Amino acid sequence: YRDQGVNGATGLRFVSISGDVNRPGVYEVPFGLTVRELLQLAGGLPPGRKLKAIAPSGPSGGFLPGQVKAVNLPEKFVKERMAGADTYTILDLPLDLNTLGLMGSMLGAAFVVYDETRDMVENALNCTQFYRNESCGKCVPCRVGAQKLVDLGGDILAGKAPRAHAGLVNELAEAMTLTSICGLGQVASNPMATVLRHFRRDVDRYLVSGP
Repeated sequence: YRDQGVNGATGLRFVSISGDVNRPGVYEVPFGLTVRELLQLAGGLPPGRKLKAIAPSGPSGGFLPGQVKAVNLPEKFVKERMAGADTYTILDLPLDLNTLGLMGSMLGAAFVVYDETRDMVENALNCTQFYRNESCGKCVPCRVGAQKLVDLGGDILAGKAPRAHAGLVNELAEAMTLTSICGLGQVASNPMATVLRHFRRDVDRYLVSGP
């Protein structure tokens, strides 16, 4: 069993792949399989479409773009895995716990694929609304923070938000991660925070002029 892992990882794992792939479903794959190899197993993207983003742990891990800028990655990952490159091709990413952890992301059993037609702000708001609805409401950071994230995301999507809203989302995300009692509150901000970090083109077209 251990020998079936690849790229330095060990063992097998089940992964549920959904979104913009031709053969969504549940696959048993080696730990360490790359994103490119997983997409090939799932039949690739629809004809003529290009990869825009993945969610390697569903919304809890946030979104990663097809090309990740070095400035948006942890220094240790850049030093050990990028050999001086300015961007990292997500198709080359080995799907194992150590690599995703080093990257500052998460690896789960759910893997979602987004092609170039998808609006990442819209998807982030949808995921944030899910977490807001699932909050038990026991702790203030999650109960109030999740609703505030939905409000901020809704304003951005509606074209009502000044650029300062992006900073508010990041501040709120940090507070929720540090102070929420359970894992749900700690990851509820990841969809919005990672879209702001990695998909500024999607975000900027909604922000209004001003501070």
